[in-house]
Amino acid sequence: MGIQIRSIAPSEFLQWAAVLALAFTETSPKDERERWKREWEDESQIGRCLAAVEGRDIVGTAASECFDLTLPGPAVTQASGVTAVGVVPTHRRQGILTRLMQHEMDGAAERGEAVAILYASETLIYGRFGFGPATLHAEYTIATDRPDFIDPTPPPGTLRIIDGQTALKILPPVADRHVAVQPGAIRRSAPWWNAWIEEGKPQDGMSERFYVTYANPDGDVEGYAAYRGKGDWSRGYAHDTIRVNHLIATTDRAYSALWRYLITLDLAGEVTASGRPVDETLRWLLADSRRMRTTWLSDGLWVRLVSVPAALESRRYTAEGALRIGVRDAFRPENSGTYLLHGGPDGARCRRDAGAPDIELDVARLGSVYLGGVSFSRLARAGHVAERSSGAVQRADAMFSSPIEPWCPTSF
Repeated sequence: MGIQIRSIAPSEFLQWAAVLALAFTETSPKDERERWKREWEDESQIGRCLAAVEGRDIVGTAASECFDLTLPGPAVTQASGVTAVGVVPTHRRQGILTRLMQHEMDGAAERGEAVAILYASETLIYGRFGFGPATLHAEYTIATDRPDFIDPTPPPGTLRIIDGQTALKILPPVADRHVAVQPGAIRRSAPWWNAWIEEGKPQDGMSERFYVTYANPDGDVEGYAAYRGKGDWSRGYAHDTIRVNHLIATTDRAYSALWRYLITLDLAGEVTASGRPVDETLRWLLADSRRMRTTWLSDGLWVRLVSVPAALESRRYTAEGALRIGVRDAFRPENSGTYLLHGGPDGARCRRDAGAPDIELDVARLGSVYLGGVSFSRLARAGHVAERSSGAVQRADAMFSSPIEPWCPTSF
């Protein structure tokens, strides 16, 4: 009978989630799987869960969520957020992952989702399926022994510590305003927020999650931070660790006020924040910027263009221009060809074209430049972009650049 790829029934979700955990050599307690099931039922996402089935056994998993993805412009497109991809160890190297990804991309195309996105568990896997790393994110550790800011005067406004249920009402609208202007960000649903707040209990030896908001002098909330603490008296004095789970600010004053709050918490010896943008402004606010160290840097969101013309028409372009782009797509050969793009700040048109391309590149590399965080010229220097007409790479850089560095504040 062989292996079949099909959608799962809701009654199969707990088994499906357990198989996913096995593929990652992890334990998935039943209560966690049940909580995950409730969240996905609320979002009507279980119908987008795929299983590779052999007889009665699930041996591979994949799923996707529909996200509103912010693009340079700003503009918005619907994106297929691929997640929960795994194959049990006994069935690897048998083509199951390839079949699952084919089903995922076919499904995205049928639903009209011109772009697919994911976070890669292994970077060597997804390039062959046409995904390219499009954002970076970093972890920072800030020593709090010299917490001085260049400007010692804190912004006017009010900081307020709130509980989880209050956070559930206040935080989502702030996050939505941030998502609306942040390329690479995805809008999160009410079920996601419910699950995120529910996960705020103490874990991994750290405290419960605390929430603090900043409101301007008129009382409008412009930002928030979510963090946990872990006590440390091993030195004979307090040197607690503060771990920032989330910090979102829609104004500069909110950003400054929230970081000042975190860095000056009593008993704290260091503050660690992960999943942060690479152009973190905090470094330029600190009197001693060496107190802030980049302790980790990695790829973030990976992007795959499912429909090249629809994806390129969805975003806006910093400079007005025209470009013929030759695209190679081995995984979805129907995408291969030359496309004529006319784009600018007010919109774009893209269609197949019989003319000679100005530049040529693989679809995965086109995914990398799509959000404006990676330049064509950088990829050309690495041998990933071929310039076929003089000045085309420079023109592409000018068109695709983004004044705001792309960043996705939440994972999936």
